[in-house]
Amino acid sequence: MYKIKFVLFALAAAISIGCMPVCGSADKGGEAVYKVTFDEESEQYTLEGGAALIGGFDGKAVRLNGEKAQYVKLADDITEQLTDSYTISVDVYPENEANFARVFDLGTDTTNFAYFTCMGGGVPKYRYKGDDLFSDGVFLKLNEWNNVTITRDTSGEARLFINGEVAATSRSFVQPLSNLGKTDTNYLGKSHFENDAYFTGMIDNFEIYDYALTDEEVMTLNGTAVNARLVNVAYDENGKLMYVKEARTVGELQSNDSSIKLKNNFTYDAEAALVKTYAYADGGEFKKVSEERYNAPVEPIPEDTWETTIGVHDPSIFKDPKSGVYYVYSTGMIDIFKSEDLVHWEKTANTLKDLPQCVYDTYKHDKKEDYSNIWAPDMFYDESDTETPYHLTCSYSDEFGKNNSSIILFKASSPEGPWENGQIIFTSRRDDEELSKVNAIDSNICVDHETGQKYMVYGSFWQGIHIKELNDDGTVKDPNTVGKRIMSRSGGIGGPEGAYVVYNEDTGYYYLFASFDSLSDTYNIRVARSKSILGPYLDYNGVDVDRFDAEDNIPVGYKLMGSWQFPNGNTYYGPGHCSVLNDDGGWYLVHHQRTVKGSFATLNVRYMYFTDNGWPVVAPERHDGRTYIILPYDIFGDYDIIHIGENTNAMLTSKRLKLNSDGSALYGDIVGTWEQDMITSSAKITLGDEAMQVFFAPVPTWDYDNNRPTIQFMGVNQDGIEVWGKKAINTIIYK
Repeated sequence: MYKIKFVLFALAAAISIGCMPVCGSADKGGEAVYKVTFDEESEQYTLEGGAALIGGFDGKAVRLNGEKAQYVKLADDITEQLTDSYTISVDVYPENEANFARVFDLGTDTTNFAYFTCMGGGVPKYRYKGDDLFSDGVFLKLNEWNNVTITRDTSGEARLFINGEVAATSRSFVQPLSNLGKTDTNYLGKSHFENDAYFTGMIDNFEIYDYALTDEEVMTLNGTAVNARLVNVAYDENGKLMYVKEARTVGELQSNDSSIKLKNNFTYDAEAALVKTYAYADGGEFKKVSEERYNAPVEPIPEDTWETTIGVHDPSIFKDPKSGVYYVYSTGMIDIFKSEDLVHWEKTANTLKDLPQCVYDTYKHDKKEDYSNIWAPDMFYDESDTETPYHLTCSYSDEFGKNNSSIILFKASSPEGPWENGQIIFTSRRDDEELSKVNAIDSNICVDHETGQKYMVYGSFWQGIHIKELNDDGTVKDPNTVGKRIMSRSGGIGGPEGAYVVYNEDTGYYYLFASFDSLSDTYNIRVARSKSILGPYLDYNGVDVDRFDAEDNIPVGYKLMGSWQFPNGNTYYGPGHCSVLNDDGGWYLVHHQRTVKGSFATLNVRYMYFTDNGWPVVAPERHDGRTYIILPYDIFGDYDIIHIGENTNAMLTSKRLKLNSDGSALYGDIVGTWEQDMITSSAKITLGDEAMQVFFAPVPTWDYDNNRPTIQFMGVNQDGIEVWGKKAINTIIYK
């Protein structure tokens, strides 16, 4: 039989106890007709371009450097006998998302091939004879082992599995693989097309079957599921067996719901339960994987608001002082979402059906399709306006990437509009020496807490973020000048944009939030602060963030967020265009986020805290409304931590940190200490030369990547680098 990879992600543990013998097996239908495992030399493959074998996920794997054009040439004619159904399976460890870099490409030339790529036009893709399997929202994880399996049955139905999950289905694959004929250019890591990228990463266990594997058989290939069964065994505090639950996947196993099989009529007491996770494979081989004492009931998975907020871009948060309802205003002709709890969002009726007349009067085009859209609405409640206190400023750019733009003011008696009779209050123009310095978009209204004077911050690239004084009616004073510049980057390259200013009376600072770099993937949020609303705004190291005339173009500001990925988790790209809510002393950061470069943005709401020295830190996981309290002993254990504040646009990944109950800490080879303060839910962690203050979220939060509760912390070290931590899911590799 083929080699089984057995990986289980399970809950971290601290207590040891014996196992319970339970056995079972899954029937796997047949041998692979062709396979390459790289565990031994074979005539079935040759390494090209300096490709090398290294220790992999299961024995040896091939390591390919795409920049050096390394690949594997497989044996000839390996698909010739596949005259009907078939399966292709491969384990892959991608290290980048190079477009159309091949995991495998079988055939003879650019007109006769079958290939799979981790990223083909934005999604994983399998193509054969003009038929495609495009993954529908299921992606491979970077810098982790994944299993990819393609099956085609006798009816012509083909399916793409990624880590055991069906990613795509098609009924049009009528041609068997034998129609490739005699093949002499079968590759791993290389395309038949000369201009396509080479694969970078590791590949292992390339296997072909002459039949379509069943779902159960695909599970045995899947690197994130067990080949036979998993079992949870729960005991009460006296060691009495409470329940046994079996499952095929870790996700099923950890969802402590009504499917639990109760034994001997014992009641499940989650506050006292000690849950141990075991796994058993073919032949009854049995292994204890982990254990954890649950101190509180596991709540149902919160509704994922990403489902209802797909497409939210440039979100501006607002809490209505009259109703207490939360609103988010988004790009898209004033798209409005509302919520009672910052978790469950409902889209309201779109109240702006057409561009306001002031746009048509200012930008006189012959055709309506020559006009653009409304951008980045921002709500300000003006209590002095008794009739129409809801002042919404929006942006209009006449051409994307150009700075012929205007800021429009709407007024209404309701936070949901209607928005009528908008007026342009400020315009930037390329044909004006003064007004060409700026781009009049991304407005935010803020107030001097001492004088009550209203200001508007705005700007996108060009000469950066500016601030202008407003009249009592919300219009701009002196619209022929650009105002004072308060944040910029050398030459206007790489931002900033999407500015937002808030005042924190506890710290005595105004905080200027802004986004830098490309909104499709490298967007990142940076912060500066000032004692005056007019600046100067300084970063963590006391550097003025107005850097337009600087000789270098180093990003400025204290970095709050950038792209990241936790183990077993999605990739998250380009957090940006944020707004901030002070909800009776509870702070939240609201921003958009992508899981795929250039894909739809989605709404994110996160807890935000201020450190002892007055800098904001945000939570790694989205706000989910959970309510029960973390107890002191919950904190102990393993964490995956990311230095999210590193001054880079690279995808940031994690390292493992262990916080022990005796106050010791371990970070790789570094032995350190930590001291917990339960009154402030904070801790001081010292790891060699690094010292950080972190805040534990006051309640458990939901780990959306792994579908389980987790504990998270956020903090900053002595160099002003923000750090994230999330309770780890221990990974055990079992052969």
